Amino acid sequence: MYHFVLQILIMLSLGVLVYLAARKIPQISDTLPEDTTGQPKGFWHQIELILGRLPLDKFDIAISQFLEKNIRKMKLTLARFDNYLTHHLEQFKQVKHRTHKKQQKKFVLFENAEGAVEGGEEQGRSTEMPEIVKKEEEDLSKPAK
Repeated sequence: MYHFVLQILIMLSLGVLVYLAARKIPQISDTLPEDTTGQPKGFWHQIELILGRLPLDKFDIAISQFLEKNIRKMKLTLARFDNYLTHHLEQFKQVKHRTHKKQQKKFVLFENAEGAVEGGEEQGRSTEMPEIVKKEEEDLSKPAK
């Protein structure tokens, strides 16, 4: 109940402020009274006159064109840099893939040798390498492009 009473009081005070502001708005003038004393205008008045004569629309258009050109150039530069980084990441992947294949091949050789020893049987292995192993070695020996 206490919060409800506070909210009512706040809303009533806000309403009174809006009512008082609405009564005073017609009395406020949009124009400044003319200075008829004949005294010279101040320094800031002169600056306002000079700035009022500047073609700000032309400046705005020139700045917009300048920004558009430079942002497009920056976008192109960033795209080139992105391609450069992507190329180097692909090279890292290829090196990682090659080393992973070599490690897998070594593990396969060790497992076969251990399996033959554990089994206790001498297996008659041929000295020729299978075609798949030859093809993998050729792929690994080729330099990356």
